[in-house]
Amino acid sequence: MIGKQTVLALVVWLAFGGPAIADSQYQVVAASEQYYAELSQNFHADVSSRVEATLALGQYQGANALIGIARASRDLNPDLRIAAIQAVRQWSDLAKWDVVSPLLADEVESVKRAAVYALLPLRHLLNAEQSAYVDRQTESYLNRLDDHPQSLLEKAQLNSLMTRYAEAEAFYTALLVSEHDAVFARALTVAYSQFLLQQQRASDAVTHLEAVLLSQTEQPTFSDSQQASIHYQLGIAYLKTGRSEAATMQFETAHTLDSNQPQYLYTYATALQAKQPERAATLFLQLYDATQDPRSLYATCQSQLMAAMDASSCISALRTMAPADVADTLVNQYSTPQTDNK
Repeated sequence: MIGKQTVLALVVWLAFGGPAIADSQYQVVAASEQYYAELSQNFHADVSSRVEATLALGQYQGANALIGIARASRDLNPDLRIAAIQAVRQWSDLAKWDVVSPLLADEVESVKRAAVYALLPLRHLLNAEQSAYVDRQTESYLNRLDDHPQSLLEKAQLNSLMTRYAEAEAFYTALLVSEHDAVFARALTVAYSQFLLQQQRASDAVTHLEAVLLSQTEQPTFSDSQQASIHYQLGIAYLKTGRSEAATMQFETAHTLDSNQPQYLYTYATALQAKQPERAATLFLQLYDATQDPRSLYATCQSQLMAAMDASSCISALRTMAPADVADTLVNQYSTPQTDNK
């Protein structure tokens, strides 16, 4: 079995890219890929392990990964078919189409739904025949949705993905004037603000989110974690309107309210990095210690270099997780040029 450190190093290499790797590294990649492919197709293994293995195959590009994911997409267990759809999220559009398109007509609703959401964002890149097929299958899925709030929210989101923005807005408007429990109200608030941002209506998103937070001040119904997601979304909207300092404050509030969400801390640290790199370095290191996410380690080293801190320990740690040229490039980017005094 491939060790976790080896797999993590492979993920880092795939994320950072870089030059060709050595033969020994190719052997490790191949062995890791084969391990996941065999587990994915092992009918005697429990379903959760097979699902995890199928998802892991998405980071590879070899024959074992292609075969493993293709077979998972045809497995009798719908969880495996959904895992195959999720595994190819980062693949090329053509490869994604080949795996996912047959599942648009899947008899299991959850599989069909996953396929629709995977391919609708590619709609504008497909040819006329493919696009028409996606539209038909999406309409088929839409027609089976009822009029409960969750279904109406799905109708709004799917119509938006189909670029039917007026229809999407109508569904959102109908939902916004109704009473909902806190969980759904939070989801609706975030979804509608994302819709507005996608429509380049950042000012409207700010107005909407500020109004929701004001209502929570007057009559709180959201939990801290639910409020945190609204503050985070407002931070994104502020960035879109050029209010970077206000955005940073919202990211900080989101992290304070829900410190268990790595995304909030990462975004807050990123917002601080340019003007307060030393503070950002502390936050990125805190995040790395908690998650072991290599992106946070890279950001820690970068922030330390930006702040002219001693980054030697961080760079050494980075060298154990990424190709040497990744660390070298980072160090060279922030090194002081030598002046020729001759």
